[in-house]
Amino acid sequence: MARYVALFFVSLSLSAGVAAANVTGGSPQRVAGQRHGGWMAPDANPKHAWMYVTSGRGNAIAIFDLQRIGTPQIGEITNVGPVPNGMALDSQGTLYVANWNGGQNGGNVEVFPAGATSPSLTLTEDLSIPLTVSVDGQANVYVVNRGSAPSIVVFPPGQTTPSQVITSSLIQDPVQIVFDSAQNLYYTDNITGISEIPAGSSQPVSLGLQGLDDPSGLIIDPVNGNFFVSETSNHKVLVYASGAVQPSYALKSSIGACSLGVGTLKGKEYIYVPDCGAGDVAVFKHDARRPLGVLNLPAPGNPPGASCIVFKPEGVP
Repeated sequence: MARYVALFFVSLSLSAGVAAANVTGGSPQRVAGQRHGGWMAPDANPKHAWMYVTSGRGNAIAIFDLQRIGTPQIGEITNVGPVPNGMALDSQGTLYVANWNGGQNGGNVEVFPAGATSPSLTLTEDLSIPLTVSVDGQANVYVVNRGSAPSIVVFPPGQTTPSQVITSSLIQDPVQIVFDSAQNLYYTDNITGISEIPAGSSQPVSLGLQGLDDPSGLIIDPVNGNFFVSETSNHKVLVYASGAVQPSYALKSSIGACSLGVGTLKGKEYIYVPDCGAGDVAVFKHDARRPLGVLNLPAPGNPPGASCIVFKPEGVP
């Protein structure tokens, strides 16, 4: 796949057929006094849509501006870890980071207020290998916890003691966790597939989706309710219509995505497919099979990779 950055992030009048420049985001000047805990560029614009990127292989999070030419890096969080992986944002711009400690016990979830490069809260209770995280409409924090006793751990807003630890035979090797607009919770599991925990319930129910070998990434298109499911080892993303158990089609991408992202720019929905093994993030219109562009990002980690991303909408702090 040709690597390019479509300039629709600046002018959405461009289409996929228009030639675009191959751009790698540069690193802005670091802010004095923050070099040990991270930095934000002086001209970082919180009114713009941003993308937070982790690699799962290094203790850093890179932040990129999706609405400036070249998708420049405008921030970095280094006071994070051990080994940041999954992330989530709430409506106030607060960033939640699941630090999985490289698959060893002793991970945590750190909470960063909007624009902060140091955490204000750290969650550890009942967590052994926290891999990914999501936040519901009431700011409850849901954490996918792996290890010898896999579970989904729920923390009330601002609290370090969980209100609930959800276990089930359908929670064996969980990966990504998301909510839909009705606050139903969905998660992928490498062994059991895709399951739903209906709003108000704590009992997972299998969706019975067919054609999956090792589902990892998951997002739900807010426009039409389609499910996008990635399989890292098979380098594919399958798309399921709402309510269907067979895939409608696969995205035309060879990227092996560990997670998926979705976000709105200028009123249009885009699907983001990051490459675990590189800094590339393929961008699809929500109803397209071929990518509109590929962001070539200087992702963190050694070797660099974009294993997990989270999209900060326009206007969110």
